[in-house]
Amino acid sequence: MIYGKDILVVNHKICITPANQYTHEAIITSIEENIFWINFPNYNKQPLFLTIKQNVEISAALKLGLYTSNTTLEKINNDSKKFYGFLIPDNFIKTRERKYRRSLYSNNLIFNAENLTAFTTMIDFSAGGVQVYLTPELENIINSKHKMFVSLQIENSSFYSEVRLSWQNKTKNIPVAGFEFINNDNLPRGKIANLSIKYTT
Repeated sequence: MIYGKDILVVNHKICITPANQYTHEAIITSIEENIFWINFPNYNKQPLFLTIKQNVEISAALKLGLYTSNTTLEKINNDSKKFYGFLIPDNFIKTRERKYRRSLYSNNLIFNAENLTAFTTMIDFSAGGVQVYLTPELENIINSKHKMFVSLQIENSSFYSEVRLSWQNKTKNIPVAGFEFINNDNLPRGKIANLSIKYTT
């Protein structure tokens, strides 16, 4: 268990999951005494519309795992960068262990398979692979059964490798997936491992 005020900090990414709706990622943009504000969530061009006093589940990825709590929408602004104001929960409970070491170097990735392309965001990485947010486009690539390749950049270094799906998890409606680097003897795993250590919290 971790206190809510220790998890909810400005510029931290969280996931918002209302009952019977998709999970939306958002950025914490402001903290008040007992309220935290997020930008207007618009996951996959599907805006998230909420009403005052609506209950939602919120999740945050930390070094040791995924932490989850419940809260209530208290305020709505007209500012898209400070749109929804939620009560700060007293505490968060760990709901899932991490499968990769947490990297602070979040970056956009490109997956390719035949004529399919998907853009997504890396959550963390290691010398063995990457964990990413699972988008509908990436799900299409996974379901195509074609060979999959990923392009990523860390600092000034670019990496390209074939990958295979290791796992995907929709527990609590958080769409994430882990991919393993394969069939690439030229991949500088030592360099990636050093970068992973550098950017691990």
